Amino acid sequence: MKDCKFVIAYENTPQMEGYITEKPFQAYTAGAVPIYNGHAKSIEDINKEALVYSGDFKSNQEMIEYIKFLDSNDEEYCKVWNRPLLIDEQRSYDVVKSHLKKKIMDKFTPLSENLR
Repeated sequence: MKDCKFVIAYENTPQMEGYITEKPFQAYTAGAVPIYNGHAKSIEDINKEALVYSGDFKSNQEMIEYIKFLDSNDEEYCKVWNRPLLIDEQRSYDVVKSHLKKKIMDKFTPLSENLR
């Protein structure tokens, strides 16, 4: 993916409300603009301006024409490519993992101290 300008990141179950997998994140992390197809609720968590969202187009042909436009226009491509994928940085993997670890430690630390 790191050698691609665009990566198709279609969900296997795009009709499932709020369902989002690693696909757009892998493409974005590799340095490509994700071409994303998923439920409209999924887009509430990610920045539509940082990818090509199939739901924004009336047809596949219209989306293809937009991708061709971005591919041939470096300035417009870079505008999309440089945008953050997450709308809320507090929902990033590292932040969520840290909060979860703290919750687990807060919950189980008193139990382990009672075992001593």
